[in-house]
Amino acid sequence: MATIPLQLAQRRLDAGNVLSYPEGSPVGRAMQGFGDELSAVAERYQQQKQQEEAFDADLARRRFNGQIGQAEDEVVANAPADGSGLHDTMYGQVDPRTGRMIKTGLFDTLFADALPKMPESQRANFARQKEALREAGSLRMAARQLQRRDEYEQAE
Repeated sequence: MATIPLQLAQRRLDAGNVLSYPEGSPVGRAMQGFGDELSAVAERYQQQKQQEEAFDADLARRRFNGQIGQAEDEVVANAPADGSGLHDTMYGQVDPRTGRMIKTGLFDTLFADALPKMPESQRANFARQKEALREAGSLRMAARQLQRRDEYEQAE
C-alpha cells in the first residue's frame, strides 16, 4: 500500500489564479438547486411510501377482521348445542388479576399469522391493538355464547 509523505499530506489546495464570483459560482448555485430538487423528490417519495404502507396496513387489518368474523362463525357452528366453550375456543382465557394468558385461543393464532403480513412501519401499532381487539371480540363472543345458552335452555 502506498504512503503519502507527511509534507504532501499537510499541504493545502493552491487555488492559484481562480476567478472569484461575488455571489458564489454558477456551478455551485446550480448544484444547490439540484440538491434542493433532489430533496423534494426524496420527500415526495417518502410520503408516497408512507401512504402505500398505510393503505396496505388497512387492507391487512380488514383481511384480519374478516378472518376473525369467519372464525367466530365457524366456532359457533361447531359448538355444542348449549354453547359451552365458545368464548374460550375463540379468545382463550385471561387471568383477571394478572392479565396473563392462561389458555390461548384461535384469535391468538390468527393474530400471529396476520402480524408478519403487516407492513413493517405499521406492525408495532397493530401489535399494540391486540388486547383491545381481543376485548372487543371477547365481549362479542360472550354475548353469542350467552344467547346460544338461552336458546338451549328455552328449547330444553
